[in-house]
Amino acid sequence: MHSLFRLSIAPLLSIAILMLGSGYYTTFISMRLYQDGQGAFIIGLVQGAYYAGFLIGALKIEALMHRIRHIRAYAFFTCICTAIVLLQGLYIHPYAWVIERFIMGLCIASLYVVIVSWLLIIAPESSKCT
Repeated sequence: MHSLFRLSIAPLLSIAILMLGSGYYTTFISMRLYQDGQGAFIIGLVQGAYYAGFLIGALKIEALMHRIRHIRAYAFFTCICTAIVLLQGLYIHPYAWVIERFIMGLCIASLYVVIVSWLLIIAPESSKCT
């Protein structure tokens, strides 16, 4: 039991940090666009692009994850998320942010799928349903 806890602490901690960070960042994006004087349509478009990317990422990541494995997939999508956040800070344009938020949604959903899949792999056979 102790080894199972040790194996699962990293994925659980990473998903908790990911959920906190992405939730705060999503709120920050809306407030930043509003502060810059963007209208409700642009703010909705930027946030809608995130959730469109999230949906597509959740549906399409499995094949890539099986091809490059969990650790590489996690590192790959984390690097892309980091680059997108930095790019949004350097280049402030709402239409560019639509594309960037779409990619961010893809990556965040992919990270969720990778982490949950990782947890399912390390689960003991006795707890799995057949």
